[in-house]
Amino acid sequence: MTMAKLPQHQTIESLLASAECDHPASEVHGILLGLMAAKGHPGFMEWINEFMPMVETPDSAYQEALKGLAHIHVATAKTIGDDEFELPLLLPHEADIEQRTAALADLSRGVLFGLAAGGVDASVDLIEDTQEIIEDLTQLCHIEATEGEDNEDAFEELSDYLAVSIRLLHAELKPKHIVAETKH
Repeated sequence: MTMAKLPQHQTIESLLASAECDHPASEVHGILLGLMAAKGHPGFMEWINEFMPMVETPDSAYQEALKGLAHIHVATAKTIGDDEFELPLLLPHEADIEQRTAALADLSRGVLFGLAAGGVDASVDLIEDTQEIIEDLTQLCHIEATEGEDNEDAFEELSDYLAVSIRLLHAELKPKHIVAETKH
């Protein structure tokens, strides 16, 4: 399985901070993943409007942030529905376990936000697997870790679980108009 490359987590964190966006990079990617699961392929600006401050005249920092985010949008759209590619998650792979775990919680929070923004109502009848994933994401929003080999292994397992779960959400929640388009 090959992997589409996302920009470095720290690069996106810096771009977002420069553009005065208060959302962490992992949460922003989670919002995109949730929207894609709920809506198929949301437009770039539909995603951006969920978390970026609106500005009349974007400065160079804002424009640079948009360029970095566009890369994430393209890479994620390419991989989320294609089993040939591993689904990359925007996490700080070089950070300590506490920071990586916090980013995993941010990503989970973003996915839930994206699902809700995309119109998924967790209170209605959903497939049991979908409901279970949403419950797991809710629990992951509160996860914390300390240094230790067991936590390193647990982090890797949770990251893998999250990537597979997001793919399952995308497959199970695929909007009817997308299913109809693929049949023609």
